[in-house]
Amino acid sequence: MTHFTPREQDVLTELGRGHSNKVIAHKIGMAEATVKVHLRRIMKKVSARNRTQVVLWTLAHDAPAT
Repeated sequence: MTHFTPREQDVLTELGRGHSNKVIAHKIGMAEATVKVHLRRIMKKVSARNRTQVVLWTLAHDAPAT
């Protein structure tokens, strides 16, 4: 199973709720640029090309965004 840091898990959870990077940043108290960095790392870990593929991956693997 792919390991996500606690902050990556926070980003995944909010991403799974359909929030934009800007909203995710506000909700979890970080800069939007930091959300983008976490999202890029997550995408690399799950070999996804976009945020939709990340959410689909999390659904298929019972990851934090579900």
